[in-house]
Amino acid sequence: MSSTARKSESAGTPIAFDHEGQSLEVLAPSDWTVEALEAYEGGKVTTFLRAIMTPSAWAEFKSRAPRVSDLEGLVVAIQRAAGLSGN
Repeated sequence: MSSTARKSESAGTPIAFDHEGQSLEVLAPSDWTVEALEAYEGGKVTTFLRAIMTPSAWAEFKSRAPRVSDLEGLVVAIQRAAGLSGN
């Protein structure tokens, strides 16, 4: 886990990160709900992302009318920001 992610997790604050010119925030992994993880495991990618991002960050991401192909880059950016390793 990155030092930024560790600080956010211990403080209970969202983790800020930049993705393709947008300033976004994701909840610290310890704050993700079981429902969010079940959505991920069930292949419900947008349900998962909406659950782990702050409402304003999700709205900001969607404001650019992203395509399905944009979701993979967002997931990778979140993994990096949260200090998680990918599959």
